[in-house]
Amino acid sequence: CTLEAKRACEMLSDAGVPVGNQAVLMKGVNDNAEVMLELMRKLLTMRVRPYYLYQADPTKGTNYFRTPVSKGLEIMDKLRGHTSGLAIPTYVIDAPGGGGKIPILPQYVIGRAGNQIILRNYKNEIFTYPDLEEDPAHHSPPVEKASQMLMRILKEAGLPDGVINLIYVDGPTLGEICFNHPDFGGVHFTGSTGVFNHMWKTIGANMSMYKSYPRIVGETGGKDFVIAHKSANPDVLVAALARGAFEYQGQKCSAASRAYIPSNIAVEVKKKLVAALKSMKMGTVENFTNFINAVIDEKSFDKLESYIKATGKKGSNAKILVGGKCDKSKGYFIEPTVIETTDPKYVTMCDELFGPVLTIYVYDADKFEEALTLVDTTSPYALTGAVIAQDRYAVELATNRLRNSAGNFYINDKPTGAVVGQQPFGGARASGTNDKAGASLNLYRWLSARTIKETFVPVTDYRYSFLGEA
Repeated sequence: CTLEAKRACEMLSDAGVPVGNQAVLMKGVNDNAEVMLELMRKLLTMRVRPYYLYQADPTKGTNYFRTPVSKGLEIMDKLRGHTSGLAIPTYVIDAPGGGGKIPILPQYVIGRAGNQIILRNYKNEIFTYPDLEEDPAHHSPPVEKASQMLMRILKEAGLPDGVINLIYVDGPTLGEICFNHPDFGGVHFTGSTGVFNHMWKTIGANMSMYKSYPRIVGETGGKDFVIAHKSANPDVLVAALARGAFEYQGQKCSAASRAYIPSNIAVEVKKKLVAALKSMKMGTVENFTNFINAVIDEKSFDKLESYIKATGKKGSNAKILVGGKCDKSKGYFIEPTVIETTDPKYVTMCDELFGPVLTIYVYDADKFEEALTLVDTTSPYALTGAVIAQDRYAVELATNRLRNSAGNFYINDKPTGAVVGQQPFGGARASGTNDKAGASLNLYRWLSARTIKETFVPVTDYRYSFLGEA
């Protein structure tokens, strides 16, 4: 801020011309909170209002000077609370295609609990603020969510305030606050493997700031299997596949999505499975006679449709046995679909799809042990799996050989439907930490054991008796 620049700005201000500053965030130039703080304060002394702080546009040849948006948010967060509000510009992105300036702000409202707004300040301290109820004349009465009802029941049963806190918040915002707080003690996560890996990496990078080692528990994805032995009852197998793969449209982490069928019963099983799927009614959840409903959203629909469309193309080594139609004109409906492949490592035998798509592979009925090896080595996941067989020796062999392939293993049943208190749930490998939600094993993960020894007749001499022997 030279004297000449200061004098020019003062002359403009004296003449009644409002003066503002627009800056661009540039790597190695001003991408530092301390530098920005000094710059904004000096602008105010010149009677110049800090106006916009622009994210650098992705212009060809300028990538060297660009910074991540997260850097700009970090700077804005550090300006807040350390200077006057007049010295804080609005951080904006100039939307491509003439979309205008879009303000980008750190997330300060992180959730809501009843009529209380959950807020955080620039120090990441959490506060609640009493909000006014909405005017019922202008808004529909709120519907109590299941989680809210559970909290109300717990409080009425005597749970003290603060033991459990229900907060509605998006994951990244919660992670930014919790994983950067010295009192962070642990996380119990259910979601995708990719997100859990990122969380683990973030926690590991922040270990130096925590007061203790956090407990990390996660239940992530699955590529769940059903393998049938040549002794399997075809009707039992068909029922396990129909229910296991297509209940809830296959949108649960334990749903069967790959099946290994012995050649001696393959024709019968395929015929009966096709008939079963064709008998399934598809429609809205309000009609309880509908076995198949819509998938969760358009993103899921598009993903599943892309896999289905790729089947049958030249070189795919797969064909659609039944189903395959996709319609999002009125909801995101995908027919229950069975893909048959001659390649045990075909993409739909390996990738987690999370939808009503089952892929089957027919193996030589006399090569059961080789098929067990395929089951164990095809997928990085190890959540659930099932063996269908009447031969008890085959059941024992599969149970032993697949001990690391599924945290929940089912014999002559579908690989889904774990009941809390009866079948503790969880898997290892890429499926999570296998800490068995729904059982005391999981609760032990959150305990910090302490051992206490008290001596009632303390020793008074360090020497042991054998020290005096010759």
